[in-house]
Amino acid sequence: MNLNYLDPKIDLVFQRVFARADLLKDFLNAVLPLDAPIESLAYLPAEQAPQVPGMRFSIVDVKY
Repeated sequence: MNLNYLDPKIDLVFQRVFARADLLKDFLNAVLPLDAPIESLAYLPAEQAPQVPGMRFSIVDVKY
């Protein structure tokens, strides 16, 4: 069995495919049960400094 495609469940593939804001917005509007469609997106740095002193550094993919 020869599979010649990239699996979108792999983090790097997902990031490459949805790096374009228009594709990500369409995808999120299609799969999320929202009251109103997403109009715009803002890309934030993945590495967020903790807001509370003493907390560990964290890396997040999605911030709501």
